[in-house]
Amino acid sequence: MNDFRGDIPIRAFLNALVVDRAVQTSMFQECVRDVITDAGAPDYEYQFKNPAYIVGLLYCLVLVPKELWIDDQTHWIYAHPDICALPDLFDFVITDPQFSTNRPYYLIRRLRNALAHVRFSVDQSQGFEFWDQPSLGATPNFRAKVSNANLFRVINLLGHHIKDIQRRSGGT
Repeated sequence: MNDFRGDIPIRAFLNALVVDRAVQTSMFQECVRDVITDAGAPDYEYQFKNPAYIVGLLYCLVLVPKELWIDDQTHWIYAHPDICALPDLFDFVITDPQFSTNRPYYLIRRLRNALAHVRFSVDQSQGFEFWDQPSLGATPNFRAKVSNANLFRVINLLGHHIKDIQRRSGGT
C-alpha cells in the first residue's frame, strides 16, 4: 500500500490557492448562501477564511510534515531568507533563551507544539496567540501573537516552500 501522507501539505496548500480564487466568484457566494440556508442559519454571518480554515491549513502545513520541520536545526530551510523572515511577522511575549539561537527553527517548533496541544486562542479580529510549555501545567516558555493578515503571510510562505523542502529532503 502506498502512503500518500507526504502529499497532504502540498494538496492542502493547493486547495487553499483554489479557494482563494473561488471565494471571489458569485457562484461561490451563492453556494455559501445555499448551504447556510439549508443548515437553518440564514442570518448567520459567514466568512470562509475563518479560524477553523486557518487552523486546518496550519495543521496540514506544520504538523503533518513533522519530519520536514523538526529536522536538524542546521537544515538548509532555516537559512532561507523567507523562512528567516517568519519571526518578524509575530509579536513575541515570551521566548526562552534557546529561541534566540535559531529563531525560525524554534518558531516553527513552538508553533507545532502549540497547534498539537491546542495551545492557542483567537481574538475577535481573528488574530491568533500561540503558546508552548515544556509539560502540562508548566509555565509557558513561548508566547507569540500574530495578526490575521500576518498569519496568512506565514501560511503563504510555508506553503510555497513545502514542495521544495520535500524534493530536497528526498520526499515526494
